[in-house]
Amino acid sequence: MAMDEIGQRYLLLALRLGRHLPDFVHAYVGPPALREVVQGEALTPPVELHDEALRLLELAEAEAFGGASTRRATFLRGQLTAIGTMARLLGGEQIAFTDRVELLLGCMFEPAPDSAFGAATSALSDLLPGDGTLLERVAQHDASLTPPRNRVLGEMTEFTRTLRRRSDHEWGLPPGEGVEWNKVKGRAYVTFSRYVSRTQMEFDLAIPLTLSDMLHFAAHEIYPGHHLERATKESRLASNGERGESMVLLTCTPQLLVLEGMAEHALRLVMTELEIVSELQAAAARSGLRGDLAVDRAAVGPADVLGWAVVAAALAHNEGSWTPRVTRDYLREVGLVSESVADRWTSLFDDPIRAVQPLTYPIGASLCGRWLEVVGQSEGVRRYLDEELVPSQLLQEIGEPRALFPGSLA
Repeated sequence: MAMDEIGQRYLLLALRLGRHLPDFVHAYVGPPALREVVQGEALTPPVELHDEALRLLELAEAEAFGGASTRRATFLRGQLTAIGTMARLLGGEQIAFTDRVELLLGCMFEPAPDSAFGAATSALSDLLPGDGTLLERVAQHDASLTPPRNRVLGEMTEFTRTLRRRSDHEWGLPPGEGVEWNKVKGRAYVTFSRYVSRTQMEFDLAIPLTLSDMLHFAAHEIYPGHHLERATKESRLASNGERGESMVLLTCTPQLLVLEGMAEHALRLVMTELEIVSELQAAAARSGLRGDLAVDRAAVGPADVLGWAVVAAALAHNEGSWTPRVTRDYLREVGLVSESVADRWTSLFDDPIRAVQPLTYPIGASLCGRWLEVVGQSEGVRRYLDEELVPSQLLQEIGEPRALFPGSLA
């Protein structure tokens, strides 16, 4: 079935914007000929990209007559608003940070109160008594559950097998899907993935990860997270040739907020807490680790709350008077993130577009968690795998048409 006009123009628009923004197009499974055409063109001026986004949105909404066409228009409204905003920013327009977040991610928010951070910090401190700062005690605990480098890929592969088997049992796997692991050095990220039916996972062994981190990453990135979602949609939606928007994954958009939020819940979607502990115990035994897994699992809730420190830091950095050093120190001391993550996020906060990227994890996780509570896990996962969702749909269904608050994390 031939791709329709909306789908083809959307792909061309995304690819042309991607010429200005490296890594904006995170995954592409559309016609190679379209990519070749765009790569051979001169750069499209930002104002033309903005105008095309508006024209395409008008066309999508004119063709919305209920049902699937209306859902499609809702998805495109969020995506094209973000694309148009990026074009405005590329053209030099100044937009306040909170407005940028709403326009790019399709979701308003409020930062978590300082009292929430205080409570989470106290809970972690009680779990990890001893000398030294809390950051030092967390590092000591993590070291007790971090496998040696020569065990990392083996454990990640074992986790992947378990999660793949469970995902196949729950939802089925599309034909031909698979994952390939590659060792790399010097990556800013722990993992870097190219999501298609055959996902390429690049893993930097120099970045230490606990067993819990590794299991979370395997679920988030592969089964039932990003890889399963992309491979399923490539099979069910993009393969019919009609929906061009399903053939591309774009960063810093409402699409990404939902996908990152769902991926943050991926492990809990496929395993109970008892099953998670059992899996980690087996991995600890294989690697000869003797860290306290009970403490490790009890720390997950407080750590999720402290994940909202990135939102507070982004706001203060962009709308307050925080220097890069103050921002980094806050992310380290309150968010308890590593030095490399603190440096990378602080650098991103100075980028008018990429500044919103670190916010997708806590905001997306809170939004999707509350949505799953309302619609139910089975229904939520079915739609996550079948539909292109945006925050406005989820917010409407949980009864909050605009604002997202982090209260559910407390």
